[in-house]
Amino acid sequence: MDPLTIVVRVDGSERIGMGHVMRCLSLIRELSRVSPVDVVFLMCEFPTGVRRVEAEGYAVETIPVSADASEELVCLRALLASRRVESLITDLRTLTPGLVEEAQAHGVVCATIDEWGSRAICSEVLVNGTIVPAWHAYTLQGEVRACVGPRYALLDPQFAAWHRRQRPARDSSPSLLIALGGDDPFCLTSKVMRALESCPSRLAVTVVIGPAFVNEGEIAQVAAGSRHRYTVRRN
Repeated sequence: MDPLTIVVRVDGSERIGMGHVMRCLSLIRELSRVSPVDVVFLMCEFPTGVRRVEAEGYAVETIPVSADASEELVCLRALLASRRVESLITDLRTLTPGLVEEAQAHGVVCATIDEWGSRAICSEVLVNGTIVPAWHAYTLQGEVRACVGPRYALLDPQFAAWHRRQRPARDSSPSLLIALGGDDPFCLTSKVMRALESCPSRLAVTVVIGPAFVNEGEIAQVAAGSRHRYTVRRN
């Protein structure tokens, strides 16, 4: 008998960011640590997001970027027909109409990850880890277990591990970390770096480049011409 499968419907790209993908990967890693699971990601064909998930060793089924809601449902039905799907996790900026209902019609338990509120939810589980109360308002349809508030934030366990570490004593030079997420479509990182040139003290600056950055060359150029000491790290 084929193993039970978790399907994760999520997207990531230079345009929409990588946060949804990264937190789904964190969630799946933790679920796998508790109990072995068979996982398939269902994603639009944005190369950056798909490559990031495949780099973790997970299978990806793709949806054409131009697909409308009905075409996306066809992709989901094909996946439901080919595997014994136990649950569907969705983490989308805009939830595809009918996606959850289609899965539920096949007996699949659904969980929706959301951060904006003000929408109807029919999934069995809702997760919203934001701290803003105004983003916690939903219309819940049926019996929905709502996990709302920052205690439910989906963070990589590595952050907790580093938080518990003893911090080394600082040296005399001021230090700064610039980390603006998985992508930087407006090239804000290099703008921040240029703005630091007006600081009177010489800084030790670490810049973290996310997996969907498109302006690495500009960042390297600004760092090379700066009077501050830069270290650039990817992801």
